[in-house]
Amino acid sequence: MGKMTFNGRSQELKQTQVVPTLTSPIKNGHNVVWCASFLSAWKSLQKSIAGEPVRLENADEHCMPLNEANDPKNSLPPGALYA
Repeated sequence: MGKMTFNGRSQELKQTQVVPTLTSPIKNGHNVVWCASFLSAWKSLQKSIAGEPVRLENADEHCMPLNEANDPKNSLPPGALYA
């Protein structure tokens, strides 16, 4: 196992951004954590409740990538997501 690079509270990660899709823009010089559970929950909302792409007022730039992304539960091992 490699050397631990961080040991602390997540609030201390000033150069890390959490993204909802793998196509989300990454700020220069930042680390990225992909939140597959958020995307999977969005896809469940889209499929089971809305029955169509989800739209939020004044949030097209955020909704469009989520609506267009593939559901991660189709490519991750069972139990890997919490949604």
